[in-house]
Amino acid sequence: MSNNYQVKVEQSYAVIIHKEGGMYWGSAPDVPSAFSTGETVEALLVHMKEAIELALATTNTALTLTKSAE
Repeated sequence: MSNNYQVKVEQSYAVIIHKEGGMYWGSAPDVPSAFSTGETVEALLVHMKEAIELALATTNTALTLTKSAE
């Protein structure tokens, strides 16, 4: 009998938001390659989530736990 398990771990990251010229831009200090812009704070946060996910996926720092029966 084979048992496979996958655990998804979610993490929160701080986002620093700046307003310039009617637009917002943000960065995540704990993920230096994650930054984005948006016309509203809400749009910026959606874009930042995507930027953080992409940055973690491309730098192999995303955590995935997998248990497979031998």
